[in-house]
Amino acid sequence: MLGDGRNEQEKIHGLQNGCDDFLDRAVSIEELECRICNLVRRARRQRMLAR
Repeated sequence: MLGDGRNEQEKIHGLQNGCDDFLDRAVSIEELECRICNLVRRARRQRMLAR
């Protein structure tokens, strides 16, 4: 979920309703790339374990 980071209730609502993470709109490209790589790695690992 992407937000402005000012409203904590917005973050809590999103997380309670299935959001995996909450990023502020000011997120850097480098941080976003790292987060995406981690999610892909985790999904691949889970897929391998499910076989």
